[in-house]
Amino acid sequence: MKVFANTLSKVKTELARLLTQMYPDMNEAIAYHTQENFREWFGILFDLHKWEATTTMIDIDTIQYVHSKMEVVKTEIDDYQGIEDLGYITVVTIESEYHLLDGYHRILLAKDREIDTVKAVVWKKGQNMHSNCQKIKQLILDNL
Repeated sequence: MKVFANTLSKVKTELARLLTQMYPDMNEAIAYHTQENFREWFGILFDLHKWEATTTMIDIDTIQYVHSKMEVVKTEIDDYQGIEDLGYITVVTIESEYHLLDGYHRILLAKDREIDTVKAVVWKKGQNMHSNCQKIKQLILDNL
């Protein structure tokens, strides 16, 4: 996993440029995930030709997640208490349901602050024909 993290760290600026060309309405979300080196998007970015993305606000009570992981994050939540901007969670749509890929601490902080909706990048399976899909995959492969 460290190899992937190093790769994404090296190529994050170029990834952001290519993704912004694909999704010009997602500038804020892309900038947010650039700061985190796109770690939670790695699997999707590698097969981007199979995914489409949008940003939206999601009611946190409609999100499916791994309960055991949420319990672990609860023990670490003090590390995140200073976060002002909750940023974007990442979800995938499976059978018309939102499934959390990453953002457990942001969900917990939202609940603690009595915030009902959070910003999300929603990935949905679909054919993505943008030419940058192959460029992104090649960029990742070239830097592994």
